[in-house]
This record gives sequence, C-alpha cells and structure tokens, in this order.
Amino acid sequence: SPTHPNLDAILRDPVNNPFPAGHPPMSRYLNRRTAVSFTVSVSSFHDNVTTAFANNQPISGTHPSVQTLMASVLSPTHPNVDQILRNPATNPLPSWHPPLDQFTSQRSAVQFTTSIGAFHPDADASFAAGTSISSAHPSVHGLFATVLSQTHPNLDTILRDPVNNPFPAEHPPMSHFINRRAAVSFTVSVSSFHDNVTTTFANNQSISATHPSVQTLMASVLSSTHPNVDQILRNPATNPLPSWHPDLERYVARRNAINTTVTVSIGAYHPDPDASFAAGTPISSTHPAIHSLYADILSPTHPNIDEALRDPSNNPMPPNHPRMAQFVSRRAAVRFTVPVSGYHTDVDEAFEAGEAITSTHPSVQELMASVLSSTHPNVDGILRDPENNPMPSWHPELEQYVARRARADSSSGGWRLPKVSIAYDHPDADKSYAAGTPLPGSHPPVQDMLKG
Repeated sequence: SPTHPNLDAILRDPVNNPFPAGHPPMSRYLNRRTAVSFTVSVSSFHDNVTTAFANNQPISGTHPSVQTLMASVLSPTHPNVDQILRNPATNPLPSWHPPLDQFTSQRSAVQFTTSIGAFHPDADASFAAGTSISSAHPSVHGLFATVLSQTHPNLDTILRDPVNNPFPAEHPPMSHFINRRAAVSFTVSVSSFHDNVTTTFANNQSISATHPSVQTLMASVLSSTHPNVDQILRNPATNPLPSWHPDLERYVARRNAINTTVTVSIGAYHPDPDASFAAGTPISSTHPAIHSLYADILSPTHPNIDEALRDPSNNPMPPNHPRMAQFVSRRAAVRFTVPVSGYHTDVDEAFEAGEAITSTHPSVQELMASVLSSTHPNVDGILRDPENNPMPSWHPELEQYVARRARADSSSGGWRLPKVSIAYDHPDADKSYAAGTPLPGSHPPVQDMLKG
C-alpha cells in the first residue's frame, strides 16, 4: 500500500525496524529458484578458484569471459562476474554465496606428447628467455588440437610472442608435453672428393640440380614435420639452419679415396679426356660404355658417366672432382705393321674415298689381333663400310700400319720375278686372264715356277 514503510530501509536496518506482530513471513513472498547445477570445464592445472579469489588473485586480462560462459544460468540482476573476478579485493562475495569451485569441472590431466628432435632447444628455457619460434616452425596449436579446450589461447600466437603472452603461474612446463627423440645416428656415404657440406652450406653454395635427393636418402630417419632437405640445400641463403641444428658433416660418411690404380686402358692416340671435356666435346655414340668399366669403384649415387661425357656442357664436373686422367692408363703407340703387296692401294686414300675392302680381303682384324685393345671396334667392319664408320680426327694414318713390299718391276728399282720359259705357241697370259680363261687342269703349277 502507499503507506507501507520502505522495504529497503527496513531490510537495511532490521534491528531498528522489527516487523509488527502478525506480519506474515517474508518467505510467503519469495520463490526460491533451483540451485544452479552448471559447471565450466577448466584445465586440470587451473588454480582452485575459491582459493585464488580468497587470496585476492584476479583473473588475467586474457582469461575467457566467465560472464559469457555462465550467461545461460545467471539471473539478470546478478553482478557482472568478470568484473568481480578481475578485482576480488573490492568485490567480496557475500558469506552465503556458494564456493566458486562448485561451478567448475576440472578436466583430467592431458596425456599427450609431441615428438621433437634430439637437438631441439629446451622449450621452457626458450620461452622464459622470450625467444619466439620461427615463422617456419610447424604449427604447435595444430599438433595439440585434439586435446586443447575450445577456450585455450592459440599456442602459435603465444609461442611467437612469449614476452606479451606469459604463462599463468599454474601452467605446467611445456616439457610435460614433449617426447624428445634419440639423436639420429644415420650417415650418407659420399665420395672422398665430396665438398665439406657444413662449409659449403655456410658459404651459401647450393647443391646442383643433378645432386642425388638427400631428402630421399634420409627419409627413414627424418620426422614428418622436418622441412624438405633438398629445398634447403638448393637455397642455403634463404634457408639458414637454426643455431641449435647439428653440424651437417655429422650425417656424412666419407668413403676412402678411390683407388686410382683402377684404370681403364686407352689408346696412345686417344684425346686427353680432361681437355676434351673442358672444351665441351662429347664422346661419340659409338664410344665404348665407360660407366660399366668403373662400376666396381663408383658409388650407387654417382651420376652416369656415359651421360655426362655425351653432354659435357650440361654436366659440368664439380670443382673438387679429380682429373679424369688419373683413371686412365695410356697404352704405348702400336709398333706393328701388316705386310702388303707393293701394288696394294693406299689404304688412307681408299678409306677417305669411301672405298670398301672386298669380301675376299684377308681379315685385318685377325692380322692385328695381337695389338688391338679389347674395346677397339672391329677393323673389318669399319673397312667394309667406311662411309658409316668415319675415323676419329685423332686416329693415326692407316698407312702407319702397312709394310709395303717392293714392286716387281725395273722402274721401281725393286727385285725382279724370275722369267719362266714357255712354248712359242703359248697363249698370251694377260689376254687369257682378261678374257676369264682358266688354266687347264693339266697346266704345271705357276706358284712353284715363281718360287725362289
């Protein structure tokens, strides 16, 4: 009624404002709501909120909004929870307020670890020192996504700016969530002539496009999050190794120097292989295969020698590669001749003119077999088809291997055949031969007549 005393004044001073006898109990005018059975899920490492509030410990400025989290169960007249929790000293809870822990549900401790390299820096020490992770670091938030609460701040943002994102006091050390792998004890076999990989990387010298894939060679020991090794080694300047990365030479097993007594025999007139390669002169398509000749001393990853020698311009030797002359043994010049008739054609002139030897010509291959190398092309095959088997420019003249007998005529000053006495009516020998008339079976052996 308009004359009823002010309720607020009465309730603020009950001692001096007793209810008159017969006043109904106030509970008659109250409808008590059901106790709130709502909880907010918090980390297993979260502070005890009742104790923290009693000790006047405010929540941080980055703490998720508790007002928002409990909005569905708070009455419209309830004071703002965030403002209370950010300043406990000036916002004490009434004595009848239930303990704050009643509204939290503590999750079980996270039983999750991520694997890191043996040489990875200590995560806690780095964070405490204000050292941020690099922009190329794998996403830590992504790695822990399955176990992080929805309200957990983004880990990558925190780790990239430790100074402005300190951990709360109750946060466990990061080492709890890390499984440090054992140091890799893997090596890649390289040539004794291979550059020092640590030095070349420090000097920003990239590996060549034809270098074997290091990523593939080390695939069995690299973690799934390790950056691609080939991309790093092809561009050292823009991919510096972190300061804690082990020395690259640690992963190299340098083979013993190649035994240079393992040589391939080449002809005395063979061009200098180093000079030819430096000049960009490819070997011919008919050159014997070289790679197979050195198979016993070459590593499995050595580029194919035949392909390199057939295209020197696009396959330059690395600067540390030994000279090819170390791996060849030059034979002495052949001092061998085949005796031929004084009337035999000039073999160089005939070859240059494309004149093939006849099918009945004695086998030159067999005549010179004792001095020809096993890799020398078949001489008969060459001489029977000069046009398709041109001599290399460095090949000596063929006449060098010919011992021409003196001609049997007086003008040559050589020896003369003996004259054989024949009957006055004997047919003209030259005309008969030119006409294709064979000797009769009863004719005496001419071979015997001309001996002596």
